[in-house]
Amino acid sequence: MPAANDWCLGRVAAPSIGADQYAEIAISSVAGLGAHDGGPCVRINSTTDGDCYLLDLDDGTPDVQLYRADDTGSLGFSAIGAAFGINPNAGDVWKLEISGTTFTVYKGGVSQGTRSDSTLSTGQPGFFANCGATFTNYQFDNFNSGDLGGASTTPRPPWPPAYQLQRLLGR
Repeated sequence: MPAANDWCLGRVAAPSIGADQYAEIAISSVAGLGAHDGGPCVRINSTTDGDCYLLDLDDGTPDVQLYRADDTGSLGFSAIGAAFGINPNAGDVWKLEISGTTFTVYKGGVSQGTRSDSTLSTGQPGFFANCGATFTNYQFDNFNSGDLGGASTTPRPPWPPAYQLQRLLGR
């Protein structure tokens, strides 16, 4: 069991996904999401380094926000642009896409806007969650990810052996 407020990160280990990629996740419930937020991630650095870009689907302020996570032994989060001004709802499908240095955020297949950052250039797609004291607070379903060039991965529980769950300890 993770300690309170551990950040958990799931990263696609195989197949290797190109730098231009997406991650998509559905919200099954928003009950308590503000305390146990999470969402899709792109360009997750490695199984031992949590550098990545993440779309934080928080049902409180600042609602939906794109961040860069910098893992230097402790996690730092840098907001990329302004918050999107949208609160997530049960049933929403959110997609984070990166092409070059441009991010596009989608809700239900409709673009909500773009942001730009050039810090991280490679990595794998995945998802994150603030696990809280137990794993019972997950509010997401139907994770999907892939290469914008066409390769897609659609892991469903039970996770295949090539799908890794990375836990960012003490962060």
